[in-house]
Amino acid sequence: MEFQSFLSIVNHIFLPPRLPQKGDDQGDDHTQTLCVTIHKSLEQYITQHIFPPQSTPWNALLKMMGHLCDARPVSEHQLQCFVSTMRPGDLILLLIRAQNAGVILRRFDNGDIVFEAFEASPPAGAVMGAEGKLLCSYPGPAITVPCVVAQDPAFQRELVLFLSDLNNTKIEDVLPTTKKAGSTVTEPRDTTHPRYITELLTGILRGLGHPADIRRIQKRVADDVQWSSAYLPWRRSPLWLIIRVALQTSLYSKSQGHTDYKSFMVFLMANMIREGVAHHLPSDLLFCMRAKVGRRLHKLGPTASPLLVQQICEVNKMVEHLLQSRWLLVQAEQASSTIWGPLRLDILGDTRLSLHNSRAHLEKTIRGAWTGTVASMFYPRERPRATDRHNGYGQTLHALTKAVEDHSYIALADLESWIQRNLEDWVHTDVLSDCNAISTCITTYYASANRMYDSNPEDQSIMLLTLFELWVALDRLAVANCPLLLDYSPEVTPTLLEPLLLRQSKSFDRVARIRQYLRERHNRAIYGSIFTDTVDSETFAAAATQKRKEKKEELQAKNARYQELKASAGLDSAISDLNFVTHRLLQIVSTTVVSSLVKGRRVGDPRCLKCSHAKQARSLKIAIHEWPLPNEHLQAKVVVFELHTPPVFQVWRTTTYELLRDICTPPHVPVRKSIVHFNWQNLSCLNGKSFEKSHYKGVKIPSSEASVLLNNGLRFRLHDNDKDRWVANSFADCNISSRCTMQLPWDLLAKQSECPADISLHEYITFGGIRAGSRIQWLNISREIAAQTLNLNREEVYLLLTQAAWQIGPQSDGENWDYHESCLPEISRISAKTAIALIGRLLASATNQNVIDQAYILLRKARHMTLRWMHQLAEILQENEDESAVESFHMCVCEVAAICRGTYDVDPLHIPFLLEIRLQIWTAHHWSEEALCPRSTTCTLDGAVAQPEDRENRDGLDAAIGDIWRGYRLGPPWKQLKKPNDRWWSTATSSGAREMSQDVHVNLLDGQLLVNGKPLGRLPRTISQHPMYLTVLGKKILDIIPSSMPNMEYTTRNIIFGHLIHFSLRDDGNLILRTTSEANDGATLELLPHHIFTDDLPTSLTNDVVHWINLSTRQVELCPLNNPWLHSKQNWCMYLPESGPWTMEDSSSRLLVDIRSPTFEMILESLACLETRNNLVVTTGAPLGLCVDLPRFRLSFVLRNDFYTPATFPDGCRRRPIVRHNVRPPQPVGLAFGHPACSFTSSDYSQGEVNFSSLINHVSATIDTTRLIRVPYHEYEIDTNLGRLVGNGTMMSHYFRAYLHAVTGHFVFLSKDLMQRR
Repeated sequence: MEFQSFLSIVNHIFLPPRLPQKGDDQGDDHTQTLCVTIHKSLEQYITQHIFPPQSTPWNALLKMMGHLCDARPVSEHQLQCFVSTMRPGDLILLLIRAQNAGVILRRFDNGDIVFEAFEASPPAGAVMGAEGKLLCSYPGPAITVPCVVAQDPAFQRELVLFLSDLNNTKIEDVLPTTKKAGSTVTEPRDTTHPRYITELLTGILRGLGHPADIRRIQKRVADDVQWSSAYLPWRRSPLWLIIRVALQTSLYSKSQGHTDYKSFMVFLMANMIREGVAHHLPSDLLFCMRAKVGRRLHKLGPTASPLLVQQICEVNKMVEHLLQSRWLLVQAEQASSTIWGPLRLDILGDTRLSLHNSRAHLEKTIRGAWTGTVASMFYPRERPRATDRHNGYGQTLHALTKAVEDHSYIALADLESWIQRNLEDWVHTDVLSDCNAISTCITTYYASANRMYDSNPEDQSIMLLTLFELWVALDRLAVANCPLLLDYSPEVTPTLLEPLLLRQSKSFDRVARIRQYLRERHNRAIYGSIFTDTVDSETFAAAATQKRKEKKEELQAKNARYQELKASAGLDSAISDLNFVTHRLLQIVSTTVVSSLVKGRRVGDPRCLKCSHAKQARSLKIAIHEWPLPNEHLQAKVVVFELHTPPVFQVWRTTTYELLRDICTPPHVPVRKSIVHFNWQNLSCLNGKSFEKSHYKGVKIPSSEASVLLNNGLRFRLHDNDKDRWVANSFADCNISSRCTMQLPWDLLAKQSECPADISLHEYITFGGIRAGSRIQWLNISREIAAQTLNLNREEVYLLLTQAAWQIGPQSDGENWDYHESCLPEISRISAKTAIALIGRLLASATNQNVIDQAYILLRKARHMTLRWMHQLAEILQENEDESAVESFHMCVCEVAAICRGTYDVDPLHIPFLLEIRLQIWTAHHWSEEALCPRSTTCTLDGAVAQPEDRENRDGLDAAIGDIWRGYRLGPPWKQLKKPNDRWWSTATSSGAREMSQDVHVNLLDGQLLVNGKPLGRLPRTISQHPMYLTVLGKKILDIIPSSMPNMEYTTRNIIFGHLIHFSLRDDGNLILRTTSEANDGATLELLPHHIFTDDLPTSLTNDVVHWINLSTRQVELCPLNNPWLHSKQNWCMYLPESGPWTMEDSSSRLLVDIRSPTFEMILESLACLETRNNLVVTTGAPLGLCVDLPRFRLSFVLRNDFYTPATFPDGCRRRPIVRHNVRPPQPVGLAFGHPACSFTSSDYSQGEVNFSSLINHVSATIDTTRLIRVPYHEYEIDTNLGRLVGNGTMMSHYFRAYLHAVTGHFVFLSKDLMQRR
């Protein structure tokens, strides 16, 4: 018997807890196996347990099972032979599979035949809806046919033909069906209604006979419907059910009841267990089978025969012996010790370090093979600015869009400036090309600007203003191409732009133009949103199909598309295929009728021609045909419109959706994921499920046209395929406030109890009241500056005042933007940062020249004051050596520089009156690397910087550089580099007797200053942000000068941590960091990257230290990571002699055992249950001998004189002994088998994520600690007297022990606890 066939009948007979998740093949092979197994057990039971006087019903059942074994499936000829040769007491059992019915024919002594019919498999709904088992009565209707009729050959022939046809034919009106897309389709996952047997056949027979008075039984039927990612679910075999019904109804007697049936079932299942042992079934399945047999035997009680009980006991012992033997193997594998022979090891020889990964790097470093990359000349390589090109609007916009992909502030400013100047004048005839260019520009610009302007409300406002200007241009082009758009809402509301924070006059004008355009569009609109799921005559797609006058080319394209759709639908082809397959079925059936069975071969033999034809007929199927369009006329129009969407409209719709949904809608809880099966356009997709992707996609033959030709099963909706969400009703939460302003509470008076403790109640109310009223915010600001209720030097107040001043708010037609110049005299009383912001906003709206002049004076005053602060902070920064304070001072310098440079952040028309090039360069130099200055400042200065060739401006530039670089010497005049590097100006210092001329370059946009191509005073970010730099120097800011060491670029101006440090960045990105120190006799040390020692040294000697190599002595010192400049004799040291082995030792002269040596491998095998290879540290040397450290566990093990013994260690680590394997064998704990924890006189279990997987006869459990830096563990002492594990008494210790016990428990273990011996 094949294993898979046997396993299948085990599932059907025993119904174990774990069942298949898909329907198994209940074809001829498996049913034959089931019948043969029952027939064989029936023979054995009759021989061993039935006396001849009682054998009559048993012999009839044996004959019945013989018929089932010989005729699978039943043929007409065999069935007629069975019926014609029936004797009194015989019975025939038939499974009419196509009708889901069982039929039992019983012949009594008077020659009458009783026909019993019943359902073979209950419906899936009844099975799943039942609580527990189904209570069913068997058999169903029973009809007695008189002997005269039953023996009539004509009756027998018609009966056989009727049953044979019903067994092979599925009739549509009894098949289970379901409704989908208005079509009624067959549901193959449910069972067929048996009424053609239980009603039609019995009705016919009732006309020839009369209802039979028989005894019926009630069975508690256990069934299940298991289905997971499968075409058909797993169901219990209907053949097994009808066999049980036939056995139970035939073996009933008034004296014994159902004892004989139950005894045979126990015997049958016991035989199955024997077969299971021979087939080596899994232990859990054998245990379950044994338990079910034991339960059935217990139910029999004293009525079970002694012989049956003895046989069951033998089977139980057989299973118990097998389970115990398997369990002993599990225990033996757990307790098996590794090969341990320390006396055979060359421990001292194993201290030679292999260093397979790091050896090449170390040798190259010692030889000094690294080459320098110091550049001889500097020449900038800036990308050409697209605004300098004059190739037409479209090409210029395309070039700007490409430049923005570099995520450059300058490119973003170029694009914003170009849009502000030229977008209104852009008129082209190629509308589609222009629409695509604008859409691409919106997408690319947003991707870069959103990243660069993140967390800056003002920059975000500029970005949104630019995006809406682009959208207005796109909308105008789309409306010109598709006038129908004017009848529908533009989706963008005029009030959407109110939260924008703007402070330049041109920005106010741009917003006003956008609002005016939106008002006109809304006034013209007749209908609602285009983004809707509602389909009616006002839907845009339907209206466009009706009203649009299409060109000849478009009509031809649509006609071609329709013909393509009709051809793809393949309706005529589907009908032809159905007729062809049906004709083929008739041919096979006619051939089957005239064919005969091959004698000497079983039914179903592939060499039998008749059986082969019958199998072909049963396997004939045809794929369903699904109409591609919805049935409803308007919905079909919408789909056809989406199949050929006008390109301009498609671009407009996609861009509008992205702008309002992805950009202007705040993020919130994501919607439930949609099920999208396929799509035809970017925004047209489907909801529902196509027949072609369901289990209804094929039907068996014969079938009607209605079963093959089905309606469309899909419901079409607009869908965002990129974000996986439906499009309709997506703009309800559209609001840009989260991008442009901080949300402040307006109900402060009602929440006075929530006033923070660090401010007064008056401050609390004033803070919330400044923003109250969109028309009086400037008056509130003026009043507060005069009243000084708030602390105007706080950052929170600065944010509040600037947002109140910059937010544009509502505006009626013809009105100007509000501002209030009365607050100007009081501005000097507030912080410089707030004052500069408010003055810049006033200048944007002021028209009074006196107000403008006062603003100029205040800005210059604020500029010089912040410049003085900057000088003072820079001096403090240079003198400070506290690394924790350096960063805060550096941020203060950058912030003050940004405030000072913010005095230029005004309208471009005011720049000539405020520009001081000396201050511009000086301040830009201090914030250029940190980018703290607002983006708008640099953009405002672009193009407005005075030309350095003018004498006055040259003096300012030279003075600014002199302030930064004390050694600067005036040289030839400044020269501007050619485009695209025209932002750079260059000169050279004058030469002297001992000083050479140096090239000087300055970037007027960002203030970058280079001397001989290198930044002066600060290391490049590529070095200061390098991981090796951060490891040893953190965020420390160093003053640097050119390095005098060969192949090195920079050196520190001062002694740092007692060392002079040299830097050089190689072409491959590696940083070379060398030091010289008088403490080391001037020797040169080089920092080694720790990653080169990966898999060469333990992790604690790789990641937790820094490696300094002395290039003179060829020694590598491992300094602690928390103090990388501490050179001490207490550190580990690696010796790399030119000849001889490379070794490594600690401060006590203990040598490190190589990670690839035999000694290390032997120890790893012993401790692999606790720790991984890279986390073990093995050392040797006096006085402890061989020592193993587990740093993550804070544990150590020591081998002394070939025995593991306790030891005392000075470093305070907890260290404990283990036992040598070949002296004292491991003692099994008695639980947690499958978990490879070390088991000695006590047990340690690390606390981590427990992973477990199923093995053949048990479970494997591991505890994952790979991501833990320090591994907590639970220690349990083995109490041999009470047979228990004693933890530390904590709740976690008890829970963890119980969890491991549950995961690794075994059914044999559950019956007898090895530790507790019970």
